[in-house]
Amino acid sequence: DLVALRQGALQARDKVGEYEALVDQTEAAHKNIDTQRSTLNAVAKTYMQQCRALLTSEQQQLNAEVDEKVDPAKLKERLTKIGMIAELIEVGLTIQLNNFKAQAAGDIEVQRNTLKDFAALEKAIANLIPVIRQEKNVELLSRIREDADSYKTAMEQILNSQVAIEEHNRKRGFVADGVVAVAGSVARGGLEATGKAATEVASSLAVTSIILIIGLAVALVAGILIAWLSTRAITGPIRDGVNVLASTATEMSATISQLASNAGEAAAAVAETTTTVDEVR
Repeated sequence: DLVALRQGALQARDKVGEYEALVDQTEAAHKNIDTQRSTLNAVAKTYMQQCRALLTSEQQQLNAEVDEKVDPAKLKERLTKIGMIAELIEVGLTIQLNNFKAQAAGDIEVQRNTLKDFAALEKAIANLIPVIRQEKNVELLSRIREDADSYKTAMEQILNSQVAIEEHNRKRGFVADGVVAVAGSVARGGLEATGKAATEVASSLAVTSIILIIGLAVALVAGILIAWLSTRAITGPIRDGVNVLASTATEMSATISQLASNAGEAAAAVAETTTTVDEVR
């Protein structure tokens, strides 16, 4: 029983250790989410700053070209670039808004669908690369692309952490049930062992009580018998002595009576003799 209890206790300890490990992993996942959310906020800010700077630059060039009355085809190309940059801003804002909703609701499916929107954003950036020619704008577009990649990576890490948290929660529930089951088994085993031990002790006490009672009864009978035998051993000789003394006394009394009788007869004889002597005189 003690071995079974020890094994149950070891199993419970292992389950508790597994539960604690899952808690630590869950905590690490939450910390990662917090870190990645900070990254999202910082990257979203710089992304929009880069986009607005690129848009401002293209608009300024458009205004200059209008003033210079350049070829309409060139103006059309400039307007197309501005429209593509506006698309970058629109898609970026849509991704940020949907991600915010998903984070607030904790909806993993919305996050997965939001990640799909990056395909449109990456396509828009790819379309701009060959038409952006000014060095400063090329640098701005490069940083916009880096920010988009960083935002996507942070969203993926958050998604993975949230999926991991859900899995950890499921496992924690399973492990907790296991801990409760093992603890219940150990408790039941302990109660059964205690009950069995109590029964054995009670049985032993009952047997001991019976043996004690029998022993006391035997001792009592033996004591009575010994006392009776001792009494007989003592009173027997006394009784015999008393009987002898009584018999002797009776005999002595009879002897004394006989002696008295004989003495009387002797006295009578003496008296008779004396009388006879007087008569003879």
